[in-house]
Amino acid sequence: MGNIELWKIGAALGVPGLALVMFAVLAYKFNFKFPAVPKAWAGPIVVLFLVLTGAVTLTALILFGPANEQPAEPRDPPQEQHQFEEDDPEERARLNAELQLAREARDKNVPIWESELEELRKAHALGSDESLRRIQQLEHAIAGANNAVTELENRIRSLDRRPH
Repeated sequence: MGNIELWKIGAALGVPGLALVMFAVLAYKFNFKFPAVPKAWAGPIVVLFLVLTGAVTLTALILFGPANEQPAEPRDPPQEQHQFEEDDPEERARLNAELQLAREARDKNVPIWESELEELRKAHALGSDESLRRIQQLEHAIAGANNAVTELENRIRSLDRRPH
């Protein structure tokens, strides 16, 4: 078996496989003479090697892996449901103004974001991993814009359902 085939097999096994192949290649290259290991110790040694390699890998991922830069946003506490005797025209006007602004912002930005998202998805399908974070940001922004409009519409509907 050639050296390249050995490395391919090791790569298929991941980091532990590559480490094992590296040690095997070094042992063959420098013709190390290792003392014989009793059969009873062979299994525990292999398990220990795999555990240590896994620990090094996990440590490297934790220390040097990509950071979760988007912490979960805390949910707003449930708002108290006020039962008003009469309709509050100021509140209705404020909500309608907010809804108008949210719709304008959504109608202006979402088509731009969707076209950029489509282009990035095509690039990602071709193997570009750099666009994945931006894809997630755009999906989040589109959902946020739609949710803002829906929430304001629901709040206005709740005004309509209040007893007069």
